[in-house]
Amino acid sequence: MSFGSWLKRVFSAKQSEDVTEALNEEVAVATSEEDEEAAGLNFRSAIEAHQKWKVRLQSALDNDTAHELSVNDLCRDDLCVLGKWIHGNGGDQFGSEELFQKLQSDHAQFHKCAGSVLETLQSGDEGCKQKAQDELNGGQYVTASQDVIMDLAQLYHTVSAK
Repeated sequence: MSFGSWLKRVFSAKQSEDVTEALNEEVAVATSEEDEEAAGLNFRSAIEAHQKWKVRLQSALDNDTAHELSVNDLCRDDLCVLGKWIHGNGGDQFGSEELFQKLQSDHAQFHKCAGSVLETLQSGDEGCKQKAQDELNGGQYVTASQDVIMDLAQLYHTVSAK
């Protein structure tokens, strides 16, 4: 399945409420760079980078390495590739469009939720690991992550059609 086809499936799944299955499908490896990039952003890389945060946070939880990560840095939505694009070239191109504004807001919320998971892990409170695990498996973090991916799928569909 090509990257564009996968994104179309994710976009269609939103309307049929079968989002989780579509998001969990592996993005095809045999995708060309031009199929992934539009408006100065590699959409596949942006999606994968945000999916990898769950892996990093899960690893921090499993290996007691949460102290190696910075809550302040993780909460910032302008340090990752997508955030730099949103606050730079993407904002210049699409800043007045509603879909872009939703992406910007959802992306900031994602980083806030990821930072909250890390902060919970670093707190050392009783039950902190279980609270963090619950959040990674089905809390606001999951919703925020899915929202960013859906926004990217919709934006890619819109800008690549032009």
